[in-house]
Amino acid sequence: MTISRNMLQTLSFGAILLIIILIAAFMLLIPKGKEYRGDRIEKRKSKMVVNKYQAWHNGIATNLKSLQTKNKNILSAYEYQFNPERFKTLYESYFQNLELSQVKDVNISSDFNIYEVKATSSISSPTIFYDFLDAVNKGEWIISIDFPIEFDRSAESIKTSFKMRVYSDSN
Repeated sequence: MTISRNMLQTLSFGAILLIIILIAAFMLLIPKGKEYRGDRIEKRKSKMVVNKYQAWHNGIATNLKSLQTKNKNILSAYEYQFNPERFKTLYESYFQNLELSQVKDVNISSDFNIYEVKATSSISSPTIFYDFLDAVNKGEWIISIDFPIEFDRSAESIKTSFKMRVYSDSN
């Protein structure tokens, strides 16, 4: 059997082409495939981390929304500027005499105002004071009453003295 020259050239060309394809496959495609698998595994790990933090973020966002809903009045109270005259007109019914004086203390941050309240009331028990505290708690300002609260009993009335902090913009 004789092989023609054309057939020999075609077979040699096919063999060379097959060798080039095999070399290209082993040199280029297989390493890229390994790199692709490594990148795919890395992508899955990254996606798991992103999903973990997304779930954490969603939980925090849900908690924030519920706290904002629950504390809506408190959050809106920061928008109201404290007015001592308005405070006196709202709460003087609890006391015979209600005096507010602003305390300037250099040791305390200027983010909030401090007022000292002196009140005189002719009551036989401090329940009116507790009613006052309930009314302040439902009011439009954020106020904290500092201890000690002094009750001084005289013959016909109870004198009350306490300090309160008003959380509002001091400007």
